[in-house]
Amino acid sequence: MKFLNMTGYKSVIVKLDNEPSIVALVEAVKDGWSGELMPESAPRQGHERSNGEAERTGQIIQGLARTLKDSLEQKAKTTISEKDPILACLVEHAGNLHTV
Repeated sequence: MKFLNMTGYKSVIVKLDNEPSIVALVEAVKDGWSGELMPESAPRQGHERSNGEAERTGQIIQGLARTLKDSLEQKAKTTISEKDPILACLVEHAGNLHTV
C-alpha cells in the first residue's frame, strides 16, 4: 500500500489467477488502500504465456537482487543468510532499479 500511495495512482488493475495467496493480498489491499483496485481474471488457456511479461520482470528483479547481494557480501567481506532482513531491502531496491 505504501508503494501504491507513492505512485500517485488512484486506481489500479490487478490481474488475478485465483491463487489463494494472491486473492488474499488483493483483498487486504482493497481493505486498506484509499484508491480503487480493479481485479481482472487472467485467461485460463495459455495462462503461463499470458503472464510472460510479469514472469520476465520477476526474473530480472531476481537477478538484480542476486547481483546486489553478491556485491554487498564481497564489499563487506561477510555472508548474508537467507533469513537476514537486508534481503528484503535488496529485493525492493532491485525492483526500484528496474522500474525507474
